[in-house]
Amino acid sequence: MFKNKLHLKVNLKFQNMKKLYSLLTVLFTVTFISAQLVVTNVSAGVIKLTYGQSNNYSLYGPGVGTTSFWVHTWIPSTSHNDAWTNSNVEMVWNAGISAYEATIDLNTKVFTNSNTTVPANTTVDEMGMVFKNQQNGATSQSSDIIIGGSTDAYGFTGTTTQGSLGISEFSNLKNKTLVSKGMLYTTKEGTLDITVFDFNGRMIKNLKINASSNLIDLGVEKEGAYLIRVSNNEGTEAIKFLK
Repeated sequence: MFKNKLHLKVNLKFQNMKKLYSLLTVLFTVTFISAQLVVTNVSAGVIKLTYGQSNNYSLYGPGVGTTSFWVHTWIPSTSHNDAWTNSNVEMVWNAGISAYEATIDLNTKVFTNSNTTVPANTTVDEMGMVFKNQQNGATSQSSDIIIGGSTDAYGFTGTTTQGSLGISEFSNLKNKTLVSKGMLYTTKEGTLDITVFDFNGRMIKNLKINASSNLIDLGVEKEGAYLIRVSNNEGTEAIKFLK
């Protein structure tokens, strides 16, 4: 009788230890995974990816001496997705923090397969991504990585893109690119790539012009809210306007 009680007591203690070990294993695994990739909200619609700061590259190994790699992205349950052969998010090595970093601005990012941007005032709770070694394809890649949602392990709690910008607000902007009544004025000079999107994210105009500080007719006929992206060799500027 005594032996049976002793055996039962030891067995219960062993079972409790197993449960505690399992719980610690789960907690350790979540922390372990999270430490590889950390996602932080920078501002409305803008998120920052930090990878490898814990010297853990289990999600994807860029290779010794690799200064950058690419991120293929999509938003689940929407049409927003990148073409595998045209990734436009680059993770770049930051020696100051010993990690790779990238910023994704969902206010202006063009998803290269669907040719769309995320509409204004849209909440994005979840994103998918794949790390890969080439901008126009891949010979090395990670598995699918899902940030946000009910199973998030990377700190992404969702973000909402900025609201629309009225014409009356342009006088308060520090940049020198303005749109009024479908006309673009910019102090940028030289060859400009100009892309116009409606607020459903559809690309409606794509122009390449030689600018010289003159007014440029964007050829936007329908009234509504739009996003314009203006690029030259000095960088890219994106603004929202009403027609």
